[in-house]
Amino acid sequence: MPRLRLSGLLVDGAPLRRDPGFRALWVSQSASAVARESIRLALPLHAYLLTGSAAAAGILSLVQLIPGLIAPLAGGALADAVDRRLLLGLSQAGLGAVAVLLLLVALLPEPPVVLLFLAGALMSVLFGIEHPARIASVPRLTPPERLRAALALSALAFQVTAIVGPAVAGILVGASGFPAAYAFAVLAYLLATAGSLRLPALPPSGDRRPGIGMIREGFAYVRSRRIILGTFAIDIDAVVFGLPVAVLPVLAIEAFGIGPAAVGLLAAARGAGALGAALFSGWVPGVVRVGRAVLVVVLVYALATCVVGLSTGHLWLAVAAVVVAGAVDVLSAVLRAAIIQHVTPDELRGRVTAIHVLLVTSAPRIGDIRATFMAEAFGATTSLLAGGLLAIAGVAVVDRLWPELRRYRERDLPAGGG
Repeated sequence: MPRLRLSGLLVDGAPLRRDPGFRALWVSQSASAVARESIRLALPLHAYLLTGSAAAAGILSLVQLIPGLIAPLAGGALADAVDRRLLLGLSQAGLGAVAVLLLLVALLPEPPVVLLFLAGALMSVLFGIEHPARIASVPRLTPPERLRAALALSALAFQVTAIVGPAVAGILVGASGFPAAYAFAVLAYLLATAGSLRLPALPPSGDRRPGIGMIREGFAYVRSRRIILGTFAIDIDAVVFGLPVAVLPVLAIEAFGIGPAAVGLLAAARGAGALGAALFSGWVPGVVRVGRAVLVVVLVYALATCVVGLSTGHLWLAVAAVVVAGAVDVLSAVLRAAIIQHVTPDELRGRVTAIHVLLVTSAPRIGDIRATFMAEAFGATTSLLAGGLLAIAGVAVVDRLWPELRRYRERDLPAGGG
């Protein structure tokens, strides 16, 4: 009887060992993500404590959301028109400069809250420019057979930094105040900038100047590639009807009558599931029917949402379902990104990635609105159960309208084919 080897389940580290360019990108990405996540905790808390108003945190979210929806389109065009190494290095340096601004503001006796809003908007713009270039660079830095492993390593870095960044920021704010947290972010962005400078040159594959025409080409390419449209559609189905990330704690309080500690448990459960899936993703590069696997994991995500809705009075059942949801969410993200990066030519990867970034930024907000309005009208448990059932139906609809997704095998198309 063959034995199951733990090494075969752990995330494949081959891209880090064998691809120095990807290793430099991964280090830069990890350092940048730690800084971003630490500021993500510190900045709204700082605004709230300065004003004594929760509305200040809401305004901060608004000033970050609007440029965050626009900047990726410009970033995608730039990623396809200039050297991506240069773009990444300048973006990281710019983010570091914003962290320096926050540090200086925190050292003032009476910091103006408007400067926190300005810093939040600038960070949103710079991240929107950097993100498409970073993702689009991965296929240039690792061969196709290690692409899914590289994406899984990127997902693992994201999950770890999403835990480490806020934890470090919280400890520093509590021990030494906001200047310490912002100083930590400055150091992390310096490391991220240095990592970007260690990348090989990544000149554009085409000879174009960034502009509206390039952005239109990106949308035209997406419309013409049904496999990409199917990938986008299954993601929309999952985040609009599946487990609502942002408002899950609110719904959980209503559904279970729990306190803050249990809410924290649910939030941690999702993170634990995501981290576990990323860590034990060594089997993912061996998946042949990638499109069918995407449909399956989204179906599991929908079923987990139903279980949460049915688990009133059984908190541990809800926790287990949220762990599963977090795990399959990461697997779906890795597999979908692999499809998109594989079928998109390099000269269009920045713009197609930017459209994907817009999708994953805006669609969850629609899902939160859907979940909260249904909860207000019919109750929290009904909102969760109905959302899960709608997500299951959505998987069937996507499978029917975009059968290319179910049939897709990476080996069936040349890299950059459609």
